[in-house]
Amino acid sequence: MHDDYHCMPMHPFAPSDLSEDEKRDVELVQLLLSKAEKVGYQQHDRARRLLLHCKWISSARCNSVQRVVFHFALALRERIAKESGRSVKTAKGEFKQNDEIDEELDNIKDFPIELLKIMTVGSTRNERIEETGKRLGSVTESMNLPFSFKSIILSDVKDIKEDFFEIEDDEIMIIFASLALRTMISRPSWLENFMRVITNLNPSIMIVFEVEANHNSPSFVNRFIESLFFCCAYFDSLETCMEKHEEERMKMETIMGGHIRNLVAEEGRGRKNRSVTIDVWRAFFARFRMLEIGLSQSSLNQASLVAERFSCRNYCTLDKNGKCLIVGWKGTPLHSLSVWNFMS
Repeated sequence: MHDDYHCMPMHPFAPSDLSEDEKRDVELVQLLLSKAEKVGYQQHDRARRLLLHCKWISSARCNSVQRVVFHFALALRERIAKESGRSVKTAKGEFKQNDEIDEELDNIKDFPIELLKIMTVGSTRNERIEETGKRLGSVTESMNLPFSFKSIILSDVKDIKEDFFEIEDDEIMIIFASLALRTMISRPSWLENFMRVITNLNPSIMIVFEVEANHNSPSFVNRFIESLFFCCAYFDSLETCMEKHEEERMKMETIMGGHIRNLVAEEGRGRKNRSVTIDVWRAFFARFRMLEIGLSQSSLNQASLVAERFSCRNYCTLDKNGKCLIVGWKGTPLHSLSVWNFMS
């Protein structure tokens, strides 16, 4: 795969002791220049793909460099539309810095949804997944939104291939990996292959929801202690939040009990219950040139509002680790939610 972005060298006079944020800004400017170069050569399709990256990692509310890139990206988008004969609607008046709703309604006008496709990947057919697909179909039908749902069933996740996804060239793809990557930690080759396939699919973003704990220490004692504190917090949260749903709570605790037995009693490949922290995932994702994207303030506010609806809200904690959201219980981290962009 040709690399449109990384073919541009770092400016020869750029300082070598830049901070991480400054490096990201330099890279963002390089990306914008690369996009402008593609526009100059009338390579509109490739420029549009780079424009998606600019849109995800810059906005009108970030630092000055990102704000400049944001507006230059919008201007280049208009140029592409004019040169390709497409109509462009420009907003009148000043840009509303504080009107998030208007801006989001504009990201919908710019990228109208012609078809919403959802595909799930699993090793066994799950009735709950199929039922979810039916419910989503009902919701999208009420919104008059074209929708398709497909389940990809694999005997082993190691057999995953790009061809299974049937992605069209003009489709925007978003990957949501919920507690999936940790299941492949004990089989590094499977995880490597999975990430190569995902990278080759060239998604716009990847959302990763994982356990935020170090259950993969080579030291049994350290692993045991870490797991013990984690599970104590997890069980306490179940007891507090599900006191009126005793049967469901017991089912979940039985599942957790199986994980505990695997974690404590097994070693080698038999120990499949492994988790690592967001810092470890960051180092791993860097190998695939993935850039972490900060969650918007509106999404963080929404998460806080959801937590406020429950009686156990005083015990649920929402913290930030860099650009990642950490969900915890009484101060103990339980899960991480991060968003990633593929710079290729």
